[in-house]
Amino acid sequence: MPTHDARRGTVRPVLIVEDDESARESYAALIEQILGLPVVTAEDGKRALDLLREGLQPGLIVLDLSMPHMDGVTFREQQLADPTLAHAPVVVCSAVLDSATQLERLKASAYLQKPVEPAVLLRLVRAFCEL
Repeated sequence: MPTHDARRGTVRPVLIVEDDESARESYAALIEQILGLPVVTAEDGKRALDLLREGLQPGLIVLDLSMPHMDGVTFREQQLADPTLAHAPVVVCSAVLDSATQLERLKASAYLQKPVEPAVLLRLVRAFCEL
């Protein structure tokens, strides 16, 4: 589902789920300033799920796997278990990508190794948000 919904003229935000404040702010600034897309951030999977359950409909989720309170794997499992929340594509960002079995279970649209290259992140956001 694209971030830009031409039928309604609306732009869906990118949701960044990342516990590292510096990385979270860096990703947000990059996407907002270079691509002009709105960004919503969450410091862990629990906050991200709360945002989705409150009605946030992101066009893309950029998801860290290692976070306190609720990690990215648990977030993704709960997101996928709820059909009303499962629609947004997810780009997983991780310093250590686990086994192929775990990655397959996450059903992510793309995977990025940390440290994330800004140009690669922007290219993926453009592709998934159809810019």
